[in-house]
Amino acid sequence: MPKPNNRSLEYEKTRLSLILQKIDQALIDKQEERIRLQDEIQYIQAHFNGDNFQNDIDLSVNSALLSAAETLLAGLNVSSQKPYFARIDFKEDQGKEHEVLYIGKMNFTEKPGETPLIVDWRAPVSNLYYESRLGEAEYLCPEGTIKGDLALKRQYVIQNRILEQYHDIDLTTNDELLQNAIIANTDKRLKDIAATIQIEQNKIIRSGMWVPIIVQGAAGSGKTTVALHRMAYMIYQYAEKFDPEHFIIIGPNKFFLDYISDVLPELGVTHVTQSTYEDMAMEFIGKKLKVKNKNESLENGFGTYEQKKMIMFKASLKYRDAIKLYLDKRIQEILPKRNITLDQFTVMDYSKIRYLFHTYLNYLPPYERLPVMKDHIRKLMKDTVAKVSEMIEIQCNNTLLTLKREQANSPERQALIIQAIEQRDNTLLFMKKNNRKLVDQYFKEIKKVAAQDYYMDFLRDTVTNANGILKEIAQETLASIEKGVYELDDLAPLMYIRQYMYGTGEFKEIKHVVIDEAQDLSLFQLYALKVCTPGSSYTVLGDVCQGIYSYRGISDWSYLQEIMATDRGCKYEVLRQSYRNTVEVMTEASKVISRVKPFAPYIAKPVIRHGNPVSYKKIDQQQLCDEVSHLLDLCKKAGRKSVAIICKTLSKCKSLQKVLDKNGIEMNLITGSEKEYSGGNVLLPVYHAKGLEFETVIIPDADDETYHMDTHDAKLLYVAMTRPIHDLHLFTTGNWTGLVDP
Repeated sequence: MPKPNNRSLEYEKTRLSLILQKIDQALIDKQEERIRLQDEIQYIQAHFNGDNFQNDIDLSVNSALLSAAETLLAGLNVSSQKPYFARIDFKEDQGKEHEVLYIGKMNFTEKPGETPLIVDWRAPVSNLYYESRLGEAEYLCPEGTIKGDLALKRQYVIQNRILEQYHDIDLTTNDELLQNAIIANTDKRLKDIAATIQIEQNKIIRSGMWVPIIVQGAAGSGKTTVALHRMAYMIYQYAEKFDPEHFIIIGPNKFFLDYISDVLPELGVTHVTQSTYEDMAMEFIGKKLKVKNKNESLENGFGTYEQKKMIMFKASLKYRDAIKLYLDKRIQEILPKRNITLDQFTVMDYSKIRYLFHTYLNYLPPYERLPVMKDHIRKLMKDTVAKVSEMIEIQCNNTLLTLKREQANSPERQALIIQAIEQRDNTLLFMKKNNRKLVDQYFKEIKKVAAQDYYMDFLRDTVTNANGILKEIAQETLASIEKGVYELDDLAPLMYIRQYMYGTGEFKEIKHVVIDEAQDLSLFQLYALKVCTPGSSYTVLGDVCQGIYSYRGISDWSYLQEIMATDRGCKYEVLRQSYRNTVEVMTEASKVISRVKPFAPYIAKPVIRHGNPVSYKKIDQQQLCDEVSHLLDLCKKAGRKSVAIICKTLSKCKSLQKVLDKNGIEMNLITGSEKEYSGGNVLLPVYHAKGLEFETVIIPDADDETYHMDTHDAKLLYVAMTRPIHDLHLFTTGNWTGLVDP
């Protein structure tokens, strides 16, 4: 390797070439190891002997080694194109010279025990790059605080294994690398930001795992990416304690999850579970249900004032409280109202059974108490059998002694002796054969009721015995479920009932949950999620300005802080800096959201990046097709790969697609049923655009009949207007909505 005191471009190019050679060799070695392990596993499986314990050990060890090899291979493949993105020169206070450290997406050491050639961005020392300025600096590691002198911070632009340029910097904010990352072509996948993490993002990423954190992140603030990097950071920090399978990401829909799916693998993390709230809820409940599309209300409106009130109540913790009261009543009816007896002997009377169930074991969910009770009563039964057997033996011996003492030897006395012995033996045999059966029989009388059956019973009971809004909700919900259709807001009650009555099962193995777009979930949904994952920590992200399911979603994070708080508290962070939009785009979008409600504490602040003014044009439908065609041509010539036409609803998208098709304009319609996000030029409703970004955005329906002057429509339009990286075009074929100022 060249001497590290040389800071020239030639030195950096030479070093990069040498590192790439070593990574290429490591790839070859690891690929050979993978093939060898696969062959060994196949051989063991082909010659597996269930009686040979060593087979189990060999299979388990080789499988673990194969998994580790495949994970390392994935990281090496990423590093083989861009092995690192930064360098720091740091000298500890007690050190003699500055140590040169190159920072990349994974730790790379040529041989075990040697100094790393590349340091993982998640390592404690890498924090110097993200948060420290040149000069006196320090970082925290397991050994304590390390102080010293930071002499150099360098950022690299490496593309396809070629060093194009580098920049020596002091701060990481508003530097050239960040600007280049922002304006890079966006196609079908979210990209990692390991090279450009900003200080406020870094503090969230490296925040302690066991204090839940809620992040209010403005549009374009990178909150989703920050959450994914936080997950990668925690998996790195707790690699010896938890597997990635213990971490889960909950996103708004499947194609959004596909959109973000490359970020963790790019950071060397695999096997993390990704799910929607609906899918996770049904997995927990243990039954696949037909759930009504949550976006139908956005298509058709939320109904009358009374219907909106019902939506709000059903999404609230008041609805949970009503269900809890009902369940507590049903818990009182679980046990059979009788003693457990053995012959004429009482093993446990009903009052003691009730005490055991309702008081002694009340820290457990009701149906988790039963196996504990069963074991306890079986032990009592065993003790009772022993005591009763001893008593029967004594009674039998006393009877025999009395017969021998009081009666002369005769056939009659002998018959009585035989009778006493047979009675003793029959009684002992009965107890031996039936003591477990009697306990089992008692517990067989306890009927296990599925969560959905409890819910139906609750609804029927409420229809019969309640009044007011709760009765109305029960009537409407019952009618829908009897037709086989559940609302999204029925999943939280079902999860809650399942947990309250049966416990969490395998879900207690989950160690960290990332909840994205949390503002669109209700307090009840988030509460149900928390109680169903009791061993987990949480990263909750959202933006109240983008809360498009406003009658059920979150409008104030303080209530959620109370729900999520543990004995260690709950952190709340705000990300206002937007790295997506130009100043011109964000200025216009901010006007929209500010017209109906004072959202000032949450509105994004764009980085200083200027672009074209937002375009407003009033046209007819044919002109709209001409304008779309023209803009698509301009974007293609400019090398832009993602253009989105965003309508308010899916029905508007479908109507527009027919017109575009007639005019030979191809746009990929996103309906929400897609499992994969295809990227490219798309036509989609605004509620599917959340979390996505595009180089150019066209809003064709910015009229007053589509977007009304209310908070809900303002949030929808704000979402649409904050999607573009570069240019935003608004059109109307009627009167402009009052939310914009063209």
